[in-house]
Amino acid sequence: MTQNKIKRRLYLMLEMLKEQTSIKVSTFANEFNVTPKTVRNDLKILEEKGLVIMTFGLASLNPSAGKKALAKERQTLTTDELIAEKAVELIPENARYIGLDCGSSVVEVANQIINLPSVKTIVTSSVPAIS
Repeated sequence: MTQNKIKRRLYLMLEMLKEQTSIKVSTFANEFNVTPKTVRNDLKILEEKGLVIMTFGLASLNPSAGKKALAKERQTLTTDELIAEKAVELIPENARYIGLDCGSSVVEVANQIINLPSVKTIVTSSVPAIS
């Protein structure tokens, strides 16, 4: 798994925790299609940064972490990753074919949509996006 995917998942976990008081490890595992062990490892990273508190299989935001710490974590994602994340949100659930032009964000978009279950074909003029 690439570091970018892990960073993105950590960021999304924090975003989910901002919406809910606490979230079960199993809920994260289902949301991100990973094992509970992977979730616990991710949450351990966030806990070591002082952003999350773990209790009995539940994660919650550390109230003493503050908004600055959460904003700093958000900055770990590159602009291309954020653009790609928003672009992927716009793809209809039943999309089977995706056409991508070339550009600095194309590789990241391709990396994020490659795992969408409905997408069967990605066509792009950007050679690096094929890797």
